[in-house]
Amino acid sequence: FPNHATMAEELNSKGVKELKGILSDMGVSSAGCLEKKDLVNRILKAKSEEKSAPVGKRFREKRGGLESIVMQTDAKPEYLVFVFHGFGANADNLADIADFLLSGGKIKSKKVRF
Repeated sequence: FPNHATMAEELNSKGVKELKGILSDMGVSSAGCLEKKDLVNRILKAKSEEKSAPVGKRFREKRGGLESIVMQTDAKPEYLVFVFHGFGANADNLADIADFLLSGGKIKSKKVRF
């Protein structure tokens, strides 16, 4: 979403169930939201309060109930790289893959979020 007005317009076009899902994915409760506009306002508020991801350091993030280890090499990444592991493995198993891919020249851009 490029700006606040565009984001509000886009959110208003979504259904209540989808808005609740967005809040859930953000880790924000929809409790107390009685109308669709309350959900939209809560999403907008949560987005405005989101802190930028630390650059160059790994951190843990939970989205949609899944815990991930995230590393971002630039404040505004150009590429997103998702690495999934097999059932039963934990997030730490592939934590070093970002360093490997970047150091080996496998990824040409230096603006990446893993």
